[in-house]
Amino acid sequence: MMMMVFVLFAVTAFGQSVRKMIQWELNPILNTVKVTEAEKKELIVPIERFVTKRKQIRKADSENKQAESAENARQYLNDMKAILGNERFNKWRKYIREKRAKNNSSNR
Repeated sequence: MMMMVFVLFAVTAFGQSVRKMIQWELNPILNTVKVTEAEKKELIVPIERFVTKRKQIRKADSENKQAESAENARQYLNDMKAILGNERFNKWRKYIREKRAKNNSSNR
């Protein structure tokens, strides 16, 4: 009985962690550009794939982590561009770059 409770807790906690990471990746897009509900659902698929692969890469004992991480990011961005189109994709990327620049300058 205790084992079942633990397994249920672990699965629930992992699921919430993944959902939070997906929402964290999705929020900047939703805050920057307009998307339909159908597009929002489409966006979740590559975000889930990106987050899951990023976790796998971090856990793996591989010499190619940097290359695998770069390929994961490249694939993620290609998927997002395919869904959003050039104009919305560029607007979202500009927002992300500005936000990173602001955070980096405030950390100094």
